[in-house]
Formats: sequence, C-alpha cells, structure tokens
Amino acid sequence: MINLQDFSGLPLLLNNQDNSLHPAGEISFEKLERIRLDTIRPVLLNKTLKYPLNVYTEYSDIYLNKDKSIFAKNKLHYSIIILPPGLLGIEYNKTHIFSPDKDQNDITAIVDIIHGKGTVIVQQLKEKGELDFETDVSFVAAFKVKKGDRVPIPQKYMYTFINSSSLPLIVGRLYEDDGKIDYRTMKKEHGMSYYFIRKNARQEIVRNPHYKDVPRLKRIKAEDYCKKFRLTAAQPIYTQFIYNPDRFKKLLV
Repeated sequence: MINLQDFSGLPLLLNNQDNSLHPAGEISFEKLERIRLDTIRPVLLNKTLKYPLNVYTEYSDIYLNKDKSIFAKNKLHYSIIILPPGLLGIEYNKTHIFSPDKDQNDITAIVDIIHGKGTVIVQQLKEKGELDFETDVSFVAAFKVKKGDRVPIPQKYMYTFINSSSLPLIVGRLYEDDGKIDYRTMKKEHGMSYYFIRKNARQEIVRNPHYKDVPRLKRIKAEDYCKKFRLTAAQPIYTQFIYNPDRFKKLLV
C-alpha cells in the first residue's frame, strides 16, 4: 500500500497491485467509474484495439464526510483519476478529453498530481465562421508533471492526461462542472492535435494530420503557470479549498 495523504489531502491508500483506492478515514465518493476502451476509441490513434478492456478509473465527488456540506454549498467537485502505466497500441495510456461546455471564470479546473508523473495536454480551438469546415487549433501546450505539481486549466481549454511512465499516474481535480466528454469535434479530428507514442523504445510526439492548422506544441513548467494564479504548492488543492472555499469559488464558479 502507498500512502497518498501528503499529496491528496485525504487519508487514502493506493493498492499498487490493482491500482485501487482504500480509505484510511471517513471518506465517501459518489461514483466509481472504470473507463472502458470503447468509450475513448474516438480519440485513439489505433481504433481497432481490443485491449485493455478498462483504461483508467475515476472516483467522482470524493471527500471527507465532514466536508460534504462545503462542497455542496460552493457547488464544487473533487475527483481522483488513476491512470495506470501501459500502452494503447503505440500510444501511451491517456484519459478522455475533458471539454468544458460553458464560459466560466479564469480557470476551468485545478489539477493536482498526487502520485507518479506524466503529461497534461491543454488545447484551444479557433472559433469557426459560417463557411469554415476545417478545425484549427489556436493554442496547444504540454505540462510535464510529477508528484506535487499542480496545473490550473484555462477557461475554454480542453485537456487530457497522459502516462508515459512506469508508475500509476494519480490526478486530483477540483472543478465546478464536470468537463463534458463531447466527441462531436474530437471524433472527426481523431483526438487532440498531438499524439504521444512509443517508438523504438523511446517517447515521440507526432502531429495529428486530421487538423488543418496546428501551432507548435509549447512546453510550460507547471510551477511557472501556478504563479499566475497565486496557487501555493505548500498544501494539496483539496486542503487549500477546505481552508478557504470562498477563494476557490471565485476562481472556478
């Protein structure tokens, strides 16, 4: 068992044999969802894959029982994603593409890296005119993250998590509205504008050819981006929210 409390703010243990969470205190969660391969097939490079059947696990609305009313009052949610190491064909394991469907404040979500290391990809599409049929990307960036890092997700940006390491990537998310998994655009374009693949025992990043116009992939340090929103690394986001819910409500709602 791996103790996750220091970086999650919750008394949780990870069973590293089956990548499951085990509460070490009075914790509740509303839903446990095992995300199946079929549900993310529209954004895969190889759409004929048959394995693994389950790609990752998400514990939605997870909290200490005594904190339930704070989340309800402020209309915020906290979830934990466990993305195991491995490959989806030649692609590294990845999650759904979270795509907020409404305007919010400066940021859509705040991501905490609880365990492991990986990459957070954020992408913004250009708005289409009446005669525009192609999908163009106005901005795309990669945050290389490790345990203890956090990434604020900008407003109107879709995002996904990639695990190219040999350890489980465990991510906490604080958000106002669960990112809608809307594949109307992503199905046509076959996912985000870049794929992270394993080739000749090395990681490579390749452009998705289904997009007409894609800017160069920017690499941004998570700690630099956090400074913009004055987010401290001293405590997990869960703990910071419980201590000062008004501040995070202003950021996210």
